[in-house]
Amino acid sequence: MMRTLTFGLALAISLFAVGAEAQPAAPDAPPAKPAAPAPATTTEEPEAAPEPAAPPPPVEQTAPPAPAPAPALMPFGVNAPPQGAPPMDTGTTEPAKPPRPKSLYPRWQALIGVRTGFINDKGLDPFSEDDVVPHLSLGGARTVYTKDELSLAAVAFWDFGMQRSTARGERTELEMHHFSLGPEARFHMMPELYFYARPSASALRTIARMDETSTGTKLYARNWDFAVDAVAGGAFEFLNLSGERGELRMFVHAEGGYGWSTASDLRLSPDEEDESAPQRVAALDLGTLALRGPMFRVMVSAAF
Repeated sequence: MMRTLTFGLALAISLFAVGAEAQPAAPDAPPAKPAAPAPATTTEEPEAAPEPAAPPPPVEQTAPPAPAPAPALMPFGVNAPPQGAPPMDTGTTEPAKPPRPKSLYPRWQALIGVRTGFINDKGLDPFSEDDVVPHLSLGGARTVYTKDELSLAAVAFWDFGMQRSTARGERTELEMHHFSLGPEARFHMMPELYFYARPSASALRTIARMDETSTGTKLYARNWDFAVDAVAGGAFEFLNLSGERGELRMFVHAEGGYGWSTASDLRLSPDEEDESAPQRVAALDLGTLALRGPMFRVMVSAAF
């Protein structure tokens, strides 16, 4: 009997212990709220409310970084330089500026050349062994009027010639100066080529000289005459030296025509101021001289 009670008591205790382990533990109770402070019994005025805090400064908007430039295209066969390396010289240069446009009409021209006349006059025989009379030509031209392919220029020339020979066994010289001025009508086919015609009036100065060896005296005949030239020709540009500073073009000219002059008196006598000349030296009459005949001129000019 005693054993039965003991066994039953042990069984009851075991069942009670198992049931206690199976039930979940109860949650901890929340902590108690702190007690509110008792209201003050003093009569002091309540403190002023604190000033509101200043708003934070606005955030500065920064621009997004610029995208990196696209890599330059390299010519075929040239490797791109490494990143961060100095730019590579590809050997290419900027295209040259277009050439300065040519003017159809040369404004100013300076001319130099040779004028050759063919004078078939007996008065030339004491001073020349043939009829060919060359001159050095210096001239200038200025365009004064233009319209389409036509232009008009004023042209001036100085032609200088010297002939030497012998007459009657004495040395002779003939000095010639042509001072001419006239209008020149031009037709411009293109900036490099134009044709022209020019009449001009001339003042002709001739100085004939002979050495009188028997008396040691020099005889002279000095004259002014009127002359006219009529020529036609063409000019072609063979060199263009124009640049940024201005225009400079070189032309070659060829012209031909006829020259006419009044006749000059070839009565040679000593100079009146030559006191060494003996009184018995008489004047020598060689007739007259007329510088008339066909002529041509070849020149180069600088147009600017």
